Amino acid sequence: MLILAGCFSACKEKEDDTMKEYSTKEGRFDINETEFVRMYFSPESGYIDSPVNLIIENHTKGVLTYGYDFSLEYANGTNWIPIELDEEFLIIELVLLSGETREGEFNFSFIEEYNNGKKGKYRIIKYFSVCYDFPNNSEIDPCFNLYIEFEIK
Repeated sequence: MLILAGCFSACKEKEDDTMKEYSTKEGRFDINETEFVRMYFSPESGYIDSPVNLIIENHTKGVLTYGYDFSLEYANGTNWIPIELDEEFLIIELVLLSGETREGEFNFSFIEEYNNGKKGKYRIIKYFSVCYDFPNNSEIDPCFNLYIEFEIK
């Protein structure tokens, strides 16, 4: 009986160690008083090995363009330290029309690979541009980075 209890206890500790939780905060970039771009994760909290959706909403009068790529940073006190990602992203420009929303699957478990699973605050950075003259692209303004912060607990 003691052997079974010891095995159960050891298995439980291992499970808790791999079941790291995350929580997120939405990112938003205000272009002017009425137009903005919003980016967030759904669900807002859970376990890092659970499915998560990255949602981007275009609340502008223009066409939002962006790619698959993103940057990652880790908070060390008040400083944000870049984490080198050796991922290769497709060089594809994605287009999101005015008023549209797009969802895509995202995976937090890459924190294990790229930052040794360190707990703490992170942020993902995506580059966007808004074109008010699509498809001519003669006027692209503004261009901006949008941040989503999250914490691994």
